Amino acid sequence: MTRLIAAMLLASLAACDTDMYGNTSACRDGDANTECPIDGSRESQAGAQPPSSDAPPDVRQLIERATAENEQCRGASGDDPETLKACNRRYEAMVELEARNWCLGGGEIAANDRWLRCSEDPDYRPGLLGSEPPFTERDIQEAAHIMTSAPK
Repeated sequence: MTRLIAAMLLASLAACDTDMYGNTSACRDGDANTECPIDGSRESQAGAQPPSSDAPPDVRQLIERATAENEQCRGASGDDPETLKACNRRYEAMVELEARNWCLGGGEIAANDRWLRCSEDPDYRPGLLGSEPPFTERDIQEAAHIMTSAPK
């Protein structure tokens, strides 16, 4: 089973109260008694509170980009190749932000995370986003094939 099909199956589990990162609604809603996956909880919060006013303009632009890509990645159809591309662009923006010492964090729960300097987040761990975008070019091509071959 390819990563794309697995991602689409996970997305279809929304009715079972689980998103593509394995987060339940309690995790997404910030239930303090729920342990959430770190990778999904941080990345999915790319639309979090704006950074402190000391963020340089280039960092603010990257945060705006990550936020916009997050909205398309999380708010669009999971089998649309443009959605997968948006998720990859969000990942790239967040990796660039981390390289500039800006991360999501500081909240007691992921729902309260905000953009801050990674060095100011006691929970920060380098490389938390991983070393690869979430979707490969093959995943995107398969999604495009599914979209074009689906009955209308």
